[in-house]
Amino acid sequence: MTVILSNEGHPLLWYLVLMPLAKMGVPYEIAKIIPLLVMLAAAVIFIFRCPMKEYLKVLILFSPLFIYYYPVFVRSYCLSALLMIIAASLFSGRREHPFAMAISLALLIQTHLHVIGFCFGVCVVILIEAVCGLIRKTGDKKILTKQLISLLIPLLSALSLFWEFKSVWDNPLLGEMKNTDMDPVFSMFAQLDYLMGLLWVIFVPVLILFIILLVRKEKDSRWQVLSVFAVLFMELAGIGVMNSIYDSPNNGYMLIAFALIFSFWQIAEITEKSESKYIRICSVSVIAVLFAGMWISSAVTPVEDMFMMYSDAKNTAEKIEELPDEITVVKVCQYPMDSMIPYLDDETRLKAVSEHRLEDVVDSYGLMEFREVYNGYGSVSDAVRDRFSGAEEIYIVYPLAVYPNSYSNISYIVGNYEYEEIYRTSGDVMFDGRESFGIVKVNFARQVNQ
Repeated sequence: MTVILSNEGHPLLWYLVLMPLAKMGVPYEIAKIIPLLVMLAAAVIFIFRCPMKEYLKVLILFSPLFIYYYPVFVRSYCLSALLMIIAASLFSGRREHPFAMAISLALLIQTHLHVIGFCFGVCVVILIEAVCGLIRKTGDKKILTKQLISLLIPLLSALSLFWEFKSVWDNPLLGEMKNTDMDPVFSMFAQLDYLMGLLWVIFVPVLILFIILLVRKEKDSRWQVLSVFAVLFMELAGIGVMNSIYDSPNNGYMLIAFALIFSFWQIAEITEKSESKYIRICSVSVIAVLFAGMWISSAVTPVEDMFMMYSDAKNTAEKIEELPDEITVVKVCQYPMDSMIPYLDDETRLKAVSEHRLEDVVDSYGLMEFREVYNGYGSVSDAVRDRFSGAEEIYIVYPLAVYPNSYSNISYIVGNYEYEEIYRTSGDVMFDGRESFGIVKVNFARQVNQ
């Protein structure tokens, strides 16, 4: 596990959850239950601890956050979501239970780099409160001292990332995954599903006006209001910085929504005691509009997933089944080719160029695999011919759009050999180009001049 961590770029906690199951030889399918159970725990805490109105809880619980993005994907994001919910439930009692708050933040840091901004914001709020309280002598000195000491726990957790990622910083794979295609801020909004970018552009100014209103009306709670929204904007800034370095998946951006839940959780505790009916109505309206918009803007993705509209794996697998058995069918890489396996009657029908699993199995983009398997060969077909010596003809299945780009270059796939295109995903089928495929029949007995 330490070997994977030092090259992989994801913190420790998710692997600590998976490791016991892997050591016991539990089937991989069991791993799919983990995010479901984690998000179920998050939902229970949210239902019984959050002070929001019941209809708002229903709106949030039945949004894509809880029913799709985090319980479906077997990734560490679900742990981030759970621990952000736990942090929200503990925040109001941070003075009475500083170490519980600190431990939740330390664990949260160990889930994903996308939450560093959030954790930093909460720690800064606690630090300012403790230091100002000690200087002004406005609180219990013992409690304030405990708050300061407790901050060492998330600090040590954050510093441990340097050891966990000790080889990541020099990993050439990350250099090839850098986000250089577009402006990082625009890219952050563009990654969000459909209308989410527009929703944020509209929502942020409204949110700022709402904060100003709260600060003016809730004079006794100004610090609480400013601090919780400072945490939110720290999370936004943190994800923006992450995106300025490396392109990030949608699940990472959606953690912003849990930072919003955290902020409005605290605001709900303030406004439920407020004498201003206007403030309460505004608060409820802002929350309702945000999550209703999120549901509308993100609902298309689960539908696409349900009907396999993002992948042509099923159609490609059906075409593979039609190919003659006497000719070997080869996949050029593991990702995203393995998505066809569930649709094949015989999964061994699809052979790999390399029979061994690479040590860096977490390289989902296949960059390490590309270098290890095809280094020194002029084309994929050259490597295939070397691996399956004696074969005169062979079918090669390859992705049309995936890193590295050489996989998508037909000239690099077939090299100098004569070939026939058997299948190619049509453009109107695909919503996600990463899972579009082509099949070529390569004749090693005949070469063509380039």
